[in-house]
Amino acid sequence: MKRTLTLTLTLVVAIIAVLSAAKSACAIVYEVEIEDFAYVPSRMHINPGDGIEWRNRDFVLHSATSDNGIWDSGLLARDQRYTYLFNAEGIYPYHCSGHPSMVDTITVGNPTGIDNQSPSTPNQFELAQNYPNPFNAQTAIAYALPHDSHVRIAIYNLLGQTIETLVDRDQPAGYHQVLWDASSAPTGVYFYRIVTSDYAMTRKMLLAK
Repeated sequence: MKRTLTLTLTLVVAIIAVLSAAKSACAIVYEVEIEDFAYVPSRMHINPGDGIEWRNRDFVLHSATSDNGIWDSGLLARDQRYTYLFNAEGIYPYHCSGHPSMVDTITVGNPTGIDNQSPSTPNQFELAQNYPNPFNAQTAIAYALPHDSHVRIAIYNLLGQTIETLVDRDQPAGYHQVLWDASSAPTGVYFYRIVTSDYAMTRKMLLAK
């Protein structure tokens, strides 16, 4: 009798292990790209047991950080990835630690009280620090527009002289990025400035050849 019970328990444990392995093998991992200061696609809806793999496609450092401290990818360089598996139903908001206006939500299963607000449009203007900085030859400048705007972004030297105008046109609301190719500029400190009808901001950067 004791031997039969032991064999039965062993069989049950083996079946559970097989089912768990099968469930893990059937898990689907969806890719979300971090591109142009946005999570694409956004507002993913997945099943419990499935996962998300974030991949940074920008030249700027980004993260996928849970608002509730459940996971944190850390800052991801270009083409770096981070994967997290979601086991419980729920609504999981997250953001980029380096650019708090970048937000998104993962919905797992069918929880109640789903918020339908779109996270794809920033709620405020933002001019990010260029990356890399210091830099040699090329650097990326990212910025956010909460509504359609005429945008001008220019590079200045220490004397306040305009070195180059990178952007001078109407642009839609959203997250944008522009590259400055400074291969013909000498080593030194430079400033980049964004100007719209509602916002102006200047940041400093260092070109080190």
